[in-house]
Parts: sequence; C-alpha cells; structure tokens
Amino acid sequence: QEFLVVYDTGSGNMFLPDRACQSTSCMTKHTYDKLLSKAAKQVPNATSVPEEVSLAVGHGSVVGHPTLDKVCLEPEKVCASTAFVAAAEMSDVPFSLYPFDGFVGL
Repeated sequence: QEFLVVYDTGSGNMFLPDRACQSTSCMTKHTYDKLLSKAAKQVPNATSVPEEVSLAVGHGSVVGHPTLDKVCLEPEKVCASTAFVAAAEMSDVPFSLYPFDGFVGL
C-alpha cells in the first residue's frame, strides 16, 4: 500500500485514513487496509494504549485505532515496525483541503 504523506515537525503521531473511514475528507484519499498487510497488528491494550484514540491535528481532529505495521519511507526504502493511528474519522477541515493522505510526525 502506498500513501502520500506530509512530515509534521509539530507532532509525534502518524496517521493514515482507514479503509472504513466514511468522513468526506477520506473519500479522496488512499486508505489503509490492514487485511492487505502480512505485518499488521492491533496495538494490545496491555501497553496502556486505548482501543480508540483522538488526536488534535492543527485545526482538525482524527479518531481511530492504534495499529502496528511495517512502514517504509522512500526514497531509501528504510523500513521499521511502526505504531500509527488508522483513522476511522477525519475532520473535513482541514483534511479535505490537503492533497496528501496522512501525516508522519517527527
């Protein structure tokens, strides 16, 4: 699965729109489908991460599920098992205005 993301120096979170997202802002995005990945896992509650998380991102918000999967960054193809939020909801403002699919916090 390939996504266009923006690197966000003001955040430590990564999120991608989930396949199940029905928000208007998700309709024009590439969506993450854990069923297409051999490495995808739900983040267990034993790590004290809640089953659903809410993130404030700039002037918008994201609600989703913590997920663990292999993430590779171009152009060097550097890959690592990475926790991120598979967004089930993304606010229309500002996300429907952006051409990219998700954010990678640094």
